[in-house]
Amino acid sequence: MSSTSCSINYSKYPIDQFDSDDDGKYHALLQSCISQMESDGFVKLSDFLLPDGVNALTSSIQHLEQDGVGYYSKDSHNVFLDGDDERDMPPSLHPRQIQLNSSKVIINAKDLLRSKEVPDLDELFMTQKSILHFISSVMQTKLYPSTDPYGKFYANIFHE
Repeated sequence: MSSTSCSINYSKYPIDQFDSDDDGKYHALLQSCISQMESDGFVKLSDFLLPDGVNALTSSIQHLEQDGVGYYSKDSHNVFLDGDDERDMPPSLHPRQIQLNSSKVIINAKDLLRSKEVPDLDELFMTQKSILHFISSVMQTKLYPSTDPYGKFYANIFHE
């Protein structure tokens, strides 16, 4: 396992303060994210991960792809990942009607963790309670970490 860190930008996003929010920054961030989720259907957190970790992660994933690690997938779907089945489809301007072609390489968690170059993603996603607690709070539902050694997280490399 790698010793390289892929750290969360806690100074900008104090998600680790969920049980000691003395300055109110965690609560303010949480409320902002809940509002964003309700209005947009997603949350955008610019610079959530520190740049050095992102660069190390990107570089190591690209090396894995160059070494032939991963599964290649090519598919036609809409933004909801539905196939092109036309049963019960909404009007033509609805996003379900817009077909996209995607081509990607998918690298599973077990392959990612085998690489000595990849930052410690188990520590980032599986061990730290703050990220799971924060996402659960934003989604307003209890989430649990996956124990699937292959599917607990993925790297997706999208191509045209």
